[in-house]
Amino acid sequence: MKRLMFLVVALLGVLAVTTRAQSLYFESVDPSSPWLAGERRSFYLSWQGFDPGDTYRAHINLISGSRGEKHGFILSEGTFDTETGVKIVEVRFPTLEDSIFLPQFPSIPVDGDYVLFCQESRTGTSWQSSLSLILDDLRIRPKESGPEIQAHRGEVVKNLSLLIDGRFSSADVRLLKIPIVFRSFSGEEIRIRSALYEGDRRVSPWKTVNVGSNETRKVFRIGNAQLAQGAEKELTLHTKIVRGTGSFQATTKEYDVLCTARGKKKLSISMFGGEGPLVKIDP
Repeated sequence: MKRLMFLVVALLGVLAVTTRAQSLYFESVDPSSPWLAGERRSFYLSWQGFDPGDTYRAHINLISGSRGEKHGFILSEGTFDTETGVKIVEVRFPTLEDSIFLPQFPSIPVDGDYVLFCQESRTGTSWQSSLSLILDDLRIRPKESGPEIQAHRGEVVKNLSLLIDGRFSSADVRLLKIPIVFRSFSGEEIRIRSALYEGDRRVSPWKTVNVGSNETRKVFRIGNAQLAQGAEKELTLHTKIVRGTGSFQATTKEYDVLCTARGKKKLSISMFGGEGPLVKIDP
């Protein structure tokens, strides 16, 4: 009987060890605010159920589709000295030296949205969230696309919205040119006219463009839109269908944007790729 009790106690002890709850948490102290270039940032690190001597690594990766290149950076790595613990980790803004892909693919941080990933090496226990890095004065990104639009020839549709974010700009900005790409899915040439609006106010002249069958055509749209330092605004592309059948779409890519800033010779800008809704032309 004593031997049986010993076996039961021993078995329960093994189960307690093998089913020990393990958790890992690595998150910015202020997760809702973007990480500005040059700033140090504090992160909460908490762990539970690991062995002393177990190690972890936290890194960020640029979200796929946000920009075209590989960008990943180590934020923190270390060893747990206790089974359970909590501490604050101070991290400098990532640099080339922190690149995950060294030496084959050296990279520097770029403006954009990143996945934040932390993992313990022995068990694979992990934590994931997101983080934004801000390096540029100005960010231009398309608003999330809505459902497809049915339109007739002669009708004007709103087929792309651009969010202009100057919250972290160091100067007032004057937008001169924003590149927009029209993509045709038609078996014939489509003729359209387009202009950018800020609310009900037109900020660029109407311009006519012909897009050939299943072709793309880049045009520049803007006139002289102003953006005060620290401000945001939304510009909407209005497009009139002059001629053609089939369908088309307005898109953006990571092209150069022409603008000027008062009192500043060089202005850093990020323009993100995206798509407006597909416009189907009723026959």
